[in-house]
Amino acid sequence: MKRILVGLGVVAVAWAAPISQAQAQNFPTKSVRWIVPYPAGGGSDFLARTVSQAMAQDLGQPVVIDNRAGGNTAIAAAETIRSGP
Repeated sequence: MKRILVGLGVVAVAWAAPISQAQAQNFPTKSVRWIVPYPAGGGSDFLARTVSQAMAQDLGQPVVIDNRAGGNTAIAAAETIRSGP
């Protein structure tokens, strides 16, 4: 039983080591694009714009709301897949 716990501990430490390095990087370095799959003026758009103002202050970068309505949200999903990191 002790060997299993020690083994799990070693695996946990090995798994967590890269995470601490990833958190040290600055993100974002450019504006953030938030794709909303509903038309402008609706409830989802209002919520996204309200939250984006607080996000922009916290991140130090502008947050751009991009409304891609239509296709039962398939158009926005396709645009999200094509977008870069």
